[in-house]
Amino acid sequence: MSSVFCEPCQTEDLSSPASKWCTNCEEALCVECERSHRKSKASRNHVLVDLLSAKSLPKVKVQECLSHEEQKLDLFCIDHDELCCRLCMTENHRTCAKVVPVDLVAKDVKSSTMVVHVLEHADDLVNCLGNILVKVEKESKEIDRQGKEISEQVSTYKKHIIDLLDEAEQSVQSKIEEICTKQRRNVTDIQEQALDQKTKIESYLTNLQALSSTDSNEQTFLFAHYLKSLLSETDSLIESKRLNFHSQILSFETNKDILSSENILGEIGSTIKSNEINVPRHGAQVSGSVTDNSTKDIVKKLEFTSRLELTGSGNEQIRGIAVSKTGNIVLCDHKSYYVLLFSADGRYLDKCNVKRKPWNIVILDDLNHAVVSLTGNINIASLVSVCGHLQFIDINTMTSLREIKLDFVPLGLALAGNQILAGTWNQIYILSANGVCVGSAKTNRSRCPVTYIAPKMSSSVDDLYYSTSDFLLLSSKIYGNTMQSFPFVSGRPRGIALDDHGYIYLATMEGQLLRISSEGKLCDILIEGVEGYGNLWAISFSYDYKKLFVVTENGSSVSVFELK
Repeated sequence: MSSVFCEPCQTEDLSSPASKWCTNCEEALCVECERSHRKSKASRNHVLVDLLSAKSLPKVKVQECLSHEEQKLDLFCIDHDELCCRLCMTENHRTCAKVVPVDLVAKDVKSSTMVVHVLEHADDLVNCLGNILVKVEKESKEIDRQGKEISEQVSTYKKHIIDLLDEAEQSVQSKIEEICTKQRRNVTDIQEQALDQKTKIESYLTNLQALSSTDSNEQTFLFAHYLKSLLSETDSLIESKRLNFHSQILSFETNKDILSSENILGEIGSTIKSNEINVPRHGAQVSGSVTDNSTKDIVKKLEFTSRLELTGSGNEQIRGIAVSKTGNIVLCDHKSYYVLLFSADGRYLDKCNVKRKPWNIVILDDLNHAVVSLTGNINIASLVSVCGHLQFIDINTMTSLREIKLDFVPLGLALAGNQILAGTWNQIYILSANGVCVGSAKTNRSRCPVTYIAPKMSSSVDDLYYSTSDFLLLSSKIYGNTMQSFPFVSGRPRGIALDDHGYIYLATMEGQLLRISSEGKLCDILIEGVEGYGNLWAISFSYDYKKLFVVTENGSSVSVFELK
């Protein structure tokens, strides 16, 4: 190790052989500087290791702020789950209540669940990326095999049409090559990106495991946080590429009447088959924005058509409803611990038993997964002091996927772009698609839980409507807490939905269904409280906005209306 020199000495143009490595400062020290390092109050608690041991430590400098040169990442914002330097704290975290020193939050990190989860997540993603690479390699060979097979079919058929063969063969072979080249380019791109992410994760994982054998809690925490960010990035990449990665099946259909056709040899066809990849985490998809209500005529009335035939004893308490892109209806029975599935024409299909009481539900259409808020056996008055859960469900099989524990009890749920909005006592939380909290905002109804939510624009969290147990409110800016109330809503608000014109449909506990303009004016009352539908709860439009599903009779029935 004689070629390694003391870095502090080099600032004075001295070449002193180094003997120790400071994992906190990430620099080599000579004997003299080591002695000074141990004496200084600022550095006496730093972890020093032999240079030989330092060889196995990560060489990436994780303490330097990427936004501010020569600033150390010595603070951690618990509110945003983010490392920051002193300048970051001043610029971006001035109002955050929980900004603490890294050395404090890093204490006992090696035995924490965070590092355990990061390591487990890394292992899962490495295995997943490995599976992707295997599938990509297999797909590449299959592309070549199919291309060769079809080419042979073309050559065989060519013998029957000698006079017109040369020109036609060139055209068909060109089409084959075009299709194969396009698909091969797609899978090659996925292969390269998957290999790159796999290499990065394995490198970080090796370094993090190496740090576990040292006493550097701070380094372990910093490196684990960087790895966690990389894993989140990889989640998004895998989900995006899974949606774009399809197997190609080529076919060749001969042309029997060759003399009357320009395509003498026949047509090249390409059938796309979905190639599922099981990933450890999933993302939500954007569902399209609400159109300007000035461009279309509003429907005049609702016409009752049918009721869903629920399968229970008549004591159901349906509190949540969602309709998929395919038309299937999914219900949350708060009393029986079941999530129920119905077909587009109202037939009961299946159910999924959940461990806690389900309240509300949203559907990730492109994954055909549902996300359900679970309240458990709690009283609404105790929401502020207990934990809750989100349950992911595969709608295809009606089986439970992963369950995520939250630091609050979620009630109202809504999708806004690739984020999930979850309402609880005096708060609306913003969660990533995998259930990680990325922000929150207080409501101005301090004693009321947020029971239902409807974003004004489906791709943004900035504008949203929400109902509490006694009020309907519009939050113009969720982070700014600019609120507008609706004084004409005399009943107790429940479910909210927006149609494709931007009008608000509000169900009330008193049995009314109100239609409200985007300017906040009452347009009409579509269902009067005296019409026999009882207490109304959740409501949801079909994907084409031609039907409205309303939970009626205090949750024991679901009525279906057509918009006329």
